[in-house]
Amino acid sequence: PQGGGGGKGRFMNISPVVDVRRFMIDGLEMKFGGNKRELAVREVSLAGSFGYDDGVGELRLDEGRAYLIDSQKTVSSIRLSARSDGETLFLDDFALRLDQSFVMASGEFRDGRLRGVDLVVNPISLSELHELGLIPDETGRFSGRLSLDGPVDSLRLKGEVSGEGIGIELSSLRVDGVFTPEALDLAR
Repeated sequence: PQGGGGGKGRFMNISPVVDVRRFMIDGLEMKFGGNKRELAVREVSLAGSFGYDDGVGELRLDEGRAYLIDSQKTVSSIRLSARSDGETLFLDDFALRLDQSFVMASGEFRDGRLRGVDLVVNPISLSELHELGLIPDETGRFSGRLSLDGPVDSLRLKGEVSGEGIGIELSSLRVDGVFTPEALDLAR
């Protein structure tokens, strides 16, 4: 046994330290997922760093890009700074540019709840989201900034949205309400 404890099956508590100061991936092609959802990518290029110390893992992508095979969409840039202690995912910085959409986010996720999430879309293309298999067949574009808090099945939204699609046109609409799988309930 490690640590000289003397008892059978007793091991020293080991917390590894990992520090990869710089990694680069260029030209990766892979499929991942399962059941009804699978993602196939190629021409993946990533540069970043990762580490683990004292129970906290950290991943940083300074730059990246990829081609999504099934939807024929290009991720022209991705940036990420995230860490986790095994219970909470801390998203310190996230930015993603697709062919027609740009998304930025930061905040926390723990136990099925979002906390202090700041989401910026400038713009987001509904047809592009449909082509990615994320929403039903829709067209339109929206821009805005939202704060998200609460359980994912009863999410508190607050912010401002502009754009047109799904049969509506919005111009700097202030949003304050709760989004559930069944409805969007806005404060009056």
